[in-house]
Amino acid sequence: MASSTAVVSLQTRGEPSADVDAARAFDRIETTTHSILRDAATTGLRDAAAAPVTDASGTALGDAIDGGNSDETFRNYVRLRIYLAARAKLSRTEQNLGDGVIATASLPPIEGDADSIETGLDRVKMTVGYYDGNLETGVVSVTIEDVSLTVEDGKTRETVRRTFDLTVPTTVFEMYEKSQEYERRLNAGFFEQFDAEHDLGYGYGAKFAVRQYPVSWAKTYFDRFGPKRWDRAFEPIHDSRSTEILANLAAFDVQESTFGTTDPAADRIRRERKTCFALATGYKVYDAISKQKANTSTLANTWGLNRSRLENATNRSSPGQGMQINEDTLCRATRYMMGGSEGELGDPPSIRDITERFIKKQTGKVSTGVEIPVDLFADAAYYEIRYGETVDRLRNLDDVGVEWPPESDEDAEADAAWDEANENIEQSDSIERQNMGDMSLDPDTTFAEVIDHVYDVEVDPTENVARDRLRPRAPKPSGDGWNELTDERRYEVVDPGAVDVTIEAGPSRNIEGDTWTDLRDVTVTIENELRHVRKWRRVEGRGQNATVDRTTTTATREVTFESDVDIDARHTRHTQVDDNGIEHAYERGGDVGPEGVPNFERVPRRALERVFGVDLSMQTDLEAQLDDEIDTETIVSRDDMRAITHESATFEPVILDEDENETLQSWLQDEADAIRETVKDEVPPTEAGPTAFVNDDPILVGMRENITDRKPELIYGDDPDERYADPKAKVRTEAVKIYLDNVIEWTNEFDDAATDTKNQAKDSVMGPLDSVDGEIAEVVRFAQKAIAGDVELSGDADFEGSPLYDDVAFTIDASPTYLEATTVTRTDVPAVRASGAGFTDLDDDIEHGPLVAKHDNLVLPRPGLPLVPWPGYWYATLSTWNLQVDGEYARFELRADVSDPATSEPIRYIRDNREVELELADGRMTVGSVTPIDFESDTVVAVVVPSHMKVPRGKFGIGETPGNYTGCAGPYPETGPEPSKGDCGWIKD
Repeated sequence: MASSTAVVSLQTRGEPSADVDAARAFDRIETTTHSILRDAATTGLRDAAAAPVTDASGTALGDAIDGGNSDETFRNYVRLRIYLAARAKLSRTEQNLGDGVIATASLPPIEGDADSIETGLDRVKMTVGYYDGNLETGVVSVTIEDVSLTVEDGKTRETVRRTFDLTVPTTVFEMYEKSQEYERRLNAGFFEQFDAEHDLGYGYGAKFAVRQYPVSWAKTYFDRFGPKRWDRAFEPIHDSRSTEILANLAAFDVQESTFGTTDPAADRIRRERKTCFALATGYKVYDAISKQKANTSTLANTWGLNRSRLENATNRSSPGQGMQINEDTLCRATRYMMGGSEGELGDPPSIRDITERFIKKQTGKVSTGVEIPVDLFADAAYYEIRYGETVDRLRNLDDVGVEWPPESDEDAEADAAWDEANENIEQSDSIERQNMGDMSLDPDTTFAEVIDHVYDVEVDPTENVARDRLRPRAPKPSGDGWNELTDERRYEVVDPGAVDVTIEAGPSRNIEGDTWTDLRDVTVTIENELRHVRKWRRVEGRGQNATVDRTTTTATREVTFESDVDIDARHTRHTQVDDNGIEHAYERGGDVGPEGVPNFERVPRRALERVFGVDLSMQTDLEAQLDDEIDTETIVSRDDMRAITHESATFEPVILDEDENETLQSWLQDEADAIRETVKDEVPPTEAGPTAFVNDDPILVGMRENITDRKPELIYGDDPDERYADPKAKVRTEAVKIYLDNVIEWTNEFDDAATDTKNQAKDSVMGPLDSVDGEIAEVVRFAQKAIAGDVELSGDADFEGSPLYDDVAFTIDASPTYLEATTVTRTDVPAVRASGAGFTDLDDDIEHGPLVAKHDNLVLPRPGLPLVPWPGYWYATLSTWNLQVDGEYARFELRADVSDPATSEPIRYIRDNREVELELADGRMTVGSVTPIDFESDTVVAVVVPSHMKVPRGKFGIGETPGNYTGCAGPYPETGPEPSKGDCGWIKD
């Protein structure tokens, strides 16, 4: 058990005693010293636990133990306490071995200078089983160096220095770690449960949230849908009493998750506080639903409590005043009943029992989610395409004759709700009001334009003129000196021929769209006998003897002129549907569409009229018309032949007259309206839970997919490749496609608007909480699970104790056991002391603040933030709070009762607020401070309710009313000894 290095010094003082052997003397003192040092190590560990310094002071002693973090500082501090305990115990050890032989053991003193302290600490090495390998938890290996063993007999003094290796059982480090873990978990905010790097899934934030969220939602839903139209049962939503109770229940749960046990008084207090919560809440609910105040009998029956005992306790809680029934007296009554002389009151209901009554019973089973039907999108898309106006403008058009949005039985209340929402939005600094017109599409295509796109036929005439031979050419006169009078050269028709016209029709059926096809090929032939006439002049002689001769020459020949006019056409080049071709295109036929509205059969006639400048309305024989129109006596050249055509550029003939267009539009509107009704009947609504309105995912994905899946059949029927029977069939198909695309685009507009409001909510809520990394969606999702009872936050507490102890029993003694949102003194809690004061420095007037619960209403106070804020599309309302719970125990003791035969004293690990001084060789010096267990935990509460426009009953919105935007459950905004006074403002200010 011991190893040593010996430095021997001998001092001769006379003859040594022959009766005492020096080696045996050293063996005996070494054995004794080992036992003393083992006891000293145990004492040092216990002393360190009773005053666990984790915050080193600025003294030389504090600097020596400062390890840069609380864990290393505490380990160094334990080494120091072991050394001081060892030196103190050795100084009192002296063995008389007989015949004047004395044996002692000692360690050098530690004085208040840095070198002495560092040297002393260096003499103690420590391996801790909880942290270090090769040792089990609950075992500490300690090495103490430079222990001086001295044997003297009055004449000779012999000294050796030895190193002792010790192994001792202890739970101190496990108690230290569990206490540190407890404090870490108490400080774990709600969002830290989503941090995979820390095992805090059952920390305080989550345990508080799993209790607070159902309560917050229940109160909010009761106020939103409850019986009182204007007054609210719960103002503020997060009142002092309920927040204090839920905060303590969460703290007890964290204790149990960490230590596997709670303060022995916790069970009684939990029963008492849950009963108080049930009675106070029930009182408010009855006050809201009835003009009569609740009585003890009613409340006892509601929660299954003993009626007579509750009445007796309530009488005693308001002495001299008769039985005063209110929240305070009811809660005071529970203190008489729980374990008191009046007997058992009964088991209190769980928080879940209470909240389920709010939501399921009192609110008329209002779902926490909403259904979003396709109807409004189907209607909006239809009206915009029909009238060619954005929906926001449709409301202002008197001649449209349509109500938009469709009126409901609750229009007046819905309008009032919307007006109130807008007023609050405009007055809020944190919410940017959204332009309501942003939710309207600018319709690119109307039903009239659909008709124009299909009944759009482009005609392209191409003319080629030829002759069969050269025209005749008159010869030059015989003789010399003739000059032609070129201005008088001409061609003339000697014998005009007849006009021969042939027309070859192109295909009229099964015509593909946006493809040039032959419409008509027209050949016009004219055979004329032409005479070429040339005039000549010649001058002979000079002066008065000059003579002028004139003559004319001619030549005659038959010439044939031919004009080939190729008239091509293409149709429906701007449509969006698949081009399957039209069966009956440039002809009558087909069975789709209203009677009296033609196909494209008018196009050939109107093309011929336009190209040749004739009117075929009364006569369809183009040959006869051209024979009448063409003066063959004027056709002497190819240019003359070209002049018979009046149009050579591409043009688009008018096919439908105004009445026909209106008839087709009316039919088309009916067809699209039938599709609209089909969509409304067959596309199911989207079930949107509260999380849908605050997470990053689009809401209407399922609806869009459903419409997209139905599109082919709704647009093309059973055979998507089948030819259109006639142009009207293609008109219908085009209109249905554009309509369905617009319905889908409206769902996209909805989701875009929803994303905007989600981002507004995130910026407004999470923006002020710049130290919090989380999403509102996580809050709402967790709340839904908590309400459904699907959250499992059980702990993993497991104390290993020590293998060198047969049994270890751990006990918690927290002061105060229940953290009240008020100040306490030593009269209430004996552990209360001033900051840094020792056990004996007592002051009965010192106040201690155990708990403060603060709340901020982070977005609109009332009626909350409209999600997707557009008339007719305000589906949900969001209100959020930031709850911050600050707590501090005046004293927190973790006690381990161990089966150690050497002592009956338990190991006490004590956290409070005090400085620690240690006795050194040259006086006392502060080594550091013990910090109390305190915590600050942030929890964001987000509640989403169906809007008043979606569920038009109850109150318009949610949130706090003026005066309740911020608040504290407690008299001061701080906790701990002597809390400073002041108002509780915004948490993050």
